[in-house]
Amino acid sequence: MNRRWVSVLSLAVVTPLAVDVEPNRPDSSVTSFTASLGTGAYADVTRGCQGEVLSKYQRNFGDAGFAASHRFAGPFEVGARTIVIRHAPEYEKNTWVWNPNASLEWRRFGVGLGYLPGRGDYEDRDFALWPVSGHIRIGPTDKLYFSIHALEDVPVASGGGLVRMGFGTRVSRAMDGWVGVSTPGPYDRLGLALKSSYHLNRNLDLNVGGRLGASEKLSECAVSAGLTVRFAKQRGAPPDSALPTSLGLHSPR
Repeated sequence: MNRRWVSVLSLAVVTPLAVDVEPNRPDSSVTSFTASLGTGAYADVTRGCQGEVLSKYQRNFGDAGFAASHRFAGPFEVGARTIVIRHAPEYEKNTWVWNPNASLEWRRFGVGLGYLPGRGDYEDRDFALWPVSGHIRIGPTDKLYFSIHALEDVPVASGGGLVRMGFGTRVSRAMDGWVGVSTPGPYDRLGLALKSSYHLNRNLDLNVGGRLGASEKLSECAVSAGLTVRFAKQRGAPPDSALPTSLGLHSPR
């Protein structure tokens, strides 16, 4: 495991910023845009019938992600994400996969579902992309909640893994945090997934995420960083009084 990645990721995730951000009102509609870049490595391991290691290789990758969403004044949210595999084994450089999605986000429960059209070309590779994405959240995002996410991170692999599950909370008015398990795919073993969102001001968030792990003495670590810009409009307010807001982690759900 790369100690430099461990140190950088741990410091970024646990260190809050000294800013104070007002939360959005429940009667606000919110439009957000996110862009992120990431890099990482995973172990490509071939095993025999008895579990013995036949071969092992270190595979490096880079990915990116973009997302846009609109949450109406209420629980309904619609959006679209883009998975960009910048370089990885068996993929052409800058492979793009679209992911339109929708969700319902109440205070104590949230659920979302998305579709990945044309993903059949990629289902037999290390980055196996399924036809659907989604999440389930139980608990309020401003306290303690449990969530499961599949193909929702921006970017998808370095941002935590193709599937992750764990617990999140609002650490302070300036920071949201999440910690849990990152499942295999493209990684060979389970790993530790970490995510945080720092509210730089009322309309701008810095998002940091990543994964810590290893398999057969090969690194399975990744790190990503990006920005989210959000704009909120209060119900009944004139257009020039609309204020941007911060909602916490991208897809905390």
